Amino acid sequence: MLLTPFRQSIYKALMLIPKGRVTTYKEIGNYLNSNALRSIGTAISKNPYAPVVPCHRVVKSSAEVGKYSSKRGEMEKIILLMQEGVEIENKRVKNFKDYLYRFEDIPTDLILGSSNLFLVRMKEEYIESIKKILEDKEVTKFTFENIKEPLEFIRNNFNFDSNLGLSAIIKRDTKEVVGFGGIERFDEDSYEFGYVIDKRFWGEGYGFEIAQAQLTYLKICYPNSKIVATTHPDNIYSKNILSRLGLELKKRVWLPDRGERELFAL
Repeated sequence: MLLTPFRQSIYKALMLIPKGRVTTYKEIGNYLNSNALRSIGTAISKNPYAPVVPCHRVVKSSAEVGKYSSKRGEMEKIILLMQEGVEIENKRVKNFKDYLYRFEDIPTDLILGSSNLFLVRMKEEYIESIKKILEDKEVTKFTFENIKEPLEFIRNNFNFDSNLGLSAIIKRDTKEVVGFGGIERFDEDSYEFGYVIDKRFWGEGYGFEIAQAQLTYLKICYPNSKIVATTHPDNIYSKNILSRLGLELKKRVWLPDRGERELFAL
């Protein structure tokens, strides 16, 4: 489904609302520099990506929970919010100001976000952290193990000025680099997404989280393109994540810069 740029911006904004928080139509409008609150509400009510694009986290300025795009409506919205730790009483968010999210933590170099992570364009301050990740053979075993000059690789291959290409993954709360990843053209008809997580953060669920965020971003921004991911045949963890996201193994391919890979597609 092809979306207008405005609807794309709304759904990308919804992805930024952290788990356990809520926001309002007005706050979304402020973030997007738009007064078209009715149009924002209409787009949210027609959200085809719920609950991954979490429109259930949008409530009224009065703290009322309000309607939900799902057929099950308001009650499902209340259940989802309570499961995420939001206190609800009489169909209103209790202690509303404590839960209100105002988009105040968004970096200027943002590409996309999720509850815990931001994918951001590369900056000088991230280079040393990315270099250490590339030098860790345990981390790059299935990805970039043959890189001889990490700094040169970063300078030549990372994305410093667009939304496509290898970029830094940082924690929302501390801005600490947890890895790198990104979206790139795979061929004329396809976009590929991928990620590498620093082993200090293994077991936190960040691999699945950033993969799901990238996949959703691709669905929103490039709905007419095929979505693919490639992984080393022995990378069981990566293959499990791709399967959980609904991608299917299609074939084995040989990539000049990466060697033999298994190609997954949506």
